[in-house]
Amino acid sequence: MINMNLSKNKSIIYSVFKENPNLELDINDILKFIDTAKLAISKRTVYRSIDKLIGMGKIYCSSVHDRKRKFKLSDMSYCEIICNECNDLKKIKIANNDKFKKYIIGNKSFDITGGYIKFYGTCSKCLNRI
Repeated sequence: MINMNLSKNKSIIYSVFKENPNLELDINDILKFIDTAKLAISKRTVYRSIDKLIGMGKIYCSSVHDRKRKFKLSDMSYCEIICNECNDLKKIKIANNDKFKKYIIGNKSFDITGGYIKFYGTCSKCLNRI
């Protein structure tokens, strides 16, 4: 089991993301990984577990394609840079992500449990073509 705070099903689903940290997965992709591992989890349970994992900050909804939500592992150690022209994606390591663990506004604090940072722009290859 990945994490003692997770139920068996959530742990199995979370392990799919941990074993495939750079993939965007939709519900059907997750079910295929579970089926390949000869595990039985219903589609409804996968949806409920995904919602709980999002709420815990373990994963996030990274995009929506053809009305399907895609999910990805939350990783505050990296940010993503995506080219608007060619859709090239680069991951850049964040040197000190401890800054993101707690945020204080006035007399209220906010403990951050997960998330992601995406930047969009134009890569050097595409800039040279323009």
